[in-house]
Amino acid sequence: MNVHPYIRIGVLFLGLSVIWLFMMLATGNHQYSLSRHVLNAALASALTVPLIALLRSRLDRGTLAGLGLPFSSAAIRPLIVGAVAFVLPSLTGIAIVLILGWSSIVPQFPMAEIIAFVPLLIILVFFFEALPEELAFRGYIYAALAERHSRIVSIIVQSALFACWGAALWTISTGTVALDRFVMFAAVAFVLGLVRVMTGSVWACVGLHTAWQTTAQLILHANRGHFAVDGAEMLQMIAFGVVPFSLVALIVGLLYRAPVGWLQVEGTVGRA
Repeated sequence: MNVHPYIRIGVLFLGLSVIWLFMMLATGNHQYSLSRHVLNAALASALTVPLIALLRSRLDRGTLAGLGLPFSSAAIRPLIVGAVAFVLPSLTGIAIVLILGWSSIVPQFPMAEIIAFVPLLIILVFFFEALPEELAFRGYIYAALAERHSRIVSIIVQSALFACWGAALWTISTGTVALDRFVMFAAVAFVLGLVRVMTGSVWACVGLHTAWQTTAQLILHANRGHFAVDGAEMLQMIAFGVVPFSLVALIVGLLYRAPVGWLQVEGTVGRA
């Protein structure tokens, strides 16, 4: 079946929107609870990954590995690189903000209890956000665009689609239209797109996404209250935004030195 890539992208985009709206209705948009977080994580991956696998097999005649997501030992290195590329500059950003007195972070629970929660939070972020979103946008949608467009154009377009999707869901869930969210989603998706191309792996994006949301949610999630944060907006902008996402591509480039033809069209290489 030779289905135009734009149609395949549209089908997935619609499917993702239905899945996330279903989760909002099924789990509610109320005050945070761990049980609701677990349910959302389970639903997000359990519905999204099979949907993409189905589209790959029926419409693309390809596999998930062909999207840059092999379920093998080949995933380990890019997964770690993606996580490290975010964590190192993010820790630097946190140190800068704290040293300059722009923010303060005070634990509200024993550190042993906070550290014990981290593995569970990593798992929840991985299945609720990192795996389904990266497989969808930096995996399937990027691969479909790259069949007809250059790598850099494909990165830009998937960034715009991700920003539209994320901003629309934000508006539906909060009832407010926030232009800053659109800009943030677009910038993050652009950097993730760069990482996808430079490493040739969606796993690098999954690692980066997991590290980003785990650290941000651990420190800034007010409803869980692990930390009392003064100057949260400055901390979020500098330590979880500007500093790490300005340096991620540089760090990944140092670890993956293979030349990238940004203006080249990948074609159907991702169908394998």
